[in-house]
Amino acid sequence: MLSTSRTMAAFVINTLSSEFIKMYSARLSDTYNRTISFLADFLEQKRMALRVQMNGLRDYKIRNRVLNLDEQAKSLYGQMAEFELRREVAKKDVIAYGVAIRNIDNKFSTNDRKYFESAVSGINQSIVTTKQRLRALNEAYVKSNFDPKYKAGLDSIQTKLSAQINESTDRYVYSPLSLKENLVTQKLTMEVERDLAANSLATIEAELKTLNNKFDGLVPNEARVQEFETAIDIAGREYMEALQKYNDARLASSFPATLKIAEKALPGVIQPSKKIVLVILSGVISFAFCLFILFILYFFDSSIRYPQQLANATDRPVLGFVNQLGGGFRISELQNEHTSEGKIELFRNLIRSIRFELDNEFPDPKILSITSLSEGSGKTLLILSLAWAFSKINKRVLIIDGNFNAADITKLNTGSRYLEDYLTKGDATTTAAHGSISILANKGGDVSLLELADEARIKEALATLKTQYDTILVDAGSLVSMNKAKEWITFSDAVVAVFESGHSISYEDRSKIEYLKGLNGKMAGWVLTGAQDILKQSGRVSKQVAE
Repeated sequence: MLSTSRTMAAFVINTLSSEFIKMYSARLSDTYNRTISFLADFLEQKRMALRVQMNGLRDYKIRNRVLNLDEQAKSLYGQMAEFELRREVAKKDVIAYGVAIRNIDNKFSTNDRKYFESAVSGINQSIVTTKQRLRALNEAYVKSNFDPKYKAGLDSIQTKLSAQINESTDRYVYSPLSLKENLVTQKLTMEVERDLAANSLATIEAELKTLNNKFDGLVPNEARVQEFETAIDIAGREYMEALQKYNDARLASSFPATLKIAEKALPGVIQPSKKIVLVILSGVISFAFCLFILFILYFFDSSIRYPQQLANATDRPVLGFVNQLGGGFRISELQNEHTSEGKIELFRNLIRSIRFELDNEFPDPKILSITSLSEGSGKTLLILSLAWAFSKINKRVLIIDGNFNAADITKLNTGSRYLEDYLTKGDATTTAAHGSISILANKGGDVSLLELADEARIKEALATLKTQYDTILVDAGSLVSMNKAKEWITFSDAVVAVFESGHSISYEDRSKIEYLKGLNGKMAGWVLTGAQDILKQSGRVSKQVAE
């Protein structure tokens, strides 16, 4: 709805803005209140769940009289260990005193024992009574877990028993003719100790059984208590998380985000729209940014794509360049002069230009070694194409596959004669016809030219080949294996180096370029292969010198 009144338009805009802010604030406050109410109920549920688990643990401990299971288990372990130790001591005493008493009895004759038993019958009655009192008090001492208050009574009764035993021996109850009163005293004393030990053993066994029963009763209590404690821990963590969310919601509701009108509408003159200006400005900025990116890429791009760049970088002339043909190209397509495909026709013309430069500078017969800075630079295709170009001007052409590591020419031409046989066995070669192409393949392997024959034989063989052919093209391999390429270059009249377009000259390539520059005029020049950008003019290019 359009308004013709500027004052009315400003009033409507300000009123709508204020109403929107009020509505937004009310909905925001309502959302906070509902969130706090939900979290309050949720928090109360978690609190009740925690309280139920804690009350369950408390009631279970009250019903089963559980104070502290860890301390109770430690106390029972200690008591059981002490009783087991005393049981072993009592068993040892019973056995030891029994053996000692039997040994003493064996020292008495039958008459001695009868006399002794009749003489001491009176005092024995008192000793038996005292032993019974001592046994009863010893049982109470053991059952009280060796309470020190019973120790004084035990010592008193043992003293009385010792006095009674001494009294029985002082009466000469034994035969006056015998001197065995000391043995009788020892026997009576040992019998008392044996009886005490036997009585203690029975009491200790009973107490151990009681302690084991108590300990077995702790196991289900421990499992149940652990169950309660785990439930309490989970409920406690849930309660704390709910409490944290509740506190966060309360804090957020205390400081709500409020909207304000940054600038109120005022009546005034209608301003023109700046949309077109902003669009144009954004387009200019985007264009400038793209130009800046392209400049950065161009400035830091050290790859070589044009013959002039290669000549300037290597300080050696460039004989020409060949365009990129793409995958699947066959050499038979080059020989088919009736093809109308533009890139193949261009390739043939560029090869003819390179052939002209070589033929113009180096007269026949000549040996041309083709090398490169690295493998895969298009060297094989260049050799086969140059052989075709030389044959088209009625030259007798020989291709020697001198790349023993990667014999690509040999693989393409099976059934050819081998260089090794020619150098070692001296195979005779037939006279080649004008315009023909012959091939000397190799058998491959990790060998070099001078390992096949000595220098004199190689010179002789190449001199013979030069009498039969006008142009000899040698695949010398790349300068990665520099020693093998150098051997072929030594016996060549000129060297052509291949460089693939789009690559840059690395630090390792510098030493190879310096080697080519130091060949004393034998370096014919470079050939740039795989060129993407096709120039209108082809031919020899030298280094550009700034004036």
